[in-house]
Amino acid sequence: MKSRSTPIILPFFLLTSLYAAGQAVQVKQPAGLNMRGSYTMQKQTLDSGKGLSTLNVQQDKIYTDKYIMYAHRRSETDSLAEFGIGTYKIENGQVIENMFYGSSGPVNGTYQLAITKRPDGYSQVIDFPGSDPAKHYILTEDYKNASKAMKTPLDGAWKQVRNVTISPDGKTMADDHPTQYKIYESGHYMWANTSKDSSGKLLSFYGYGTFDMPRPDEVTELTSSSTFTSALVGQPVTVKIKFLGKDSYEQTITWPDGSKLVETYERMK
Repeated sequence: MKSRSTPIILPFFLLTSLYAAGQAVQVKQPAGLNMRGSYTMQKQTLDSGKGLSTLNVQQDKIYTDKYIMYAHRRSETDSLAEFGIGTYKIENGQVIENMFYGSSGPVNGTYQLAITKRPDGYSQVIDFPGSDPAKHYILTEDYKNASKAMKTPLDGAWKQVRNVTISPDGKTMADDHPTQYKIYESGHYMWANTSKDSSGKLLSFYGYGTFDMPRPDEVTELTSSSTFTSALVGQPVTVKIKFLGKDSYEQTITWPDGSKLVETYERMK
């Protein structure tokens, strides 16, 4: 089989349609498969039966105890994101992901992943049979484990339920129906959201990186990958935290110009 170097990053809507019909390639796994942690994709390969398309791409992925979330920029120069969030379970050595929201809005897609663990990460393989042999695809993704050995009260998946922007002169603007999700796990965090522009077009953004929690009321986030490359990547951000109970918290970010962003999150169960 000849190999060709045509780059690919499959968009979320295409992956969703493929995954809905996809089946995991059968790979025998040891008992006790554990996916919890943070991972960065090293390579994505699509085998169409006629050749291989491969690309070294930075896609980040986080598994909590129940939820999975991934995100990447649509291209090196694009300021919009491809992302997905859902639940997952482990059955017979396979990881079955059920996605409910992504960069294209609400979705209903099922991923069936055959997982091969390595000391430094894992590989996942999905077989898409297609309606005929000409449409048969096998997608392989290799991930490196980026997890840190730490636990915090923020660990888990959260949905934003309100945000308030406060300008330097004290004027406020509130949004009581935001669409943003955020995950903290293994010393890493990821957030992603969608919003509509003036024409009604859906836009998507994300951020991913490491975090420390030096005090119960403060988190320092360091973004390593985001659609906001110049504003966030490599720039540490101090986030003030106020827990409103076990399953809700409020975070406040004060920007250099004196403006503030106050976001309220509820834990997803």
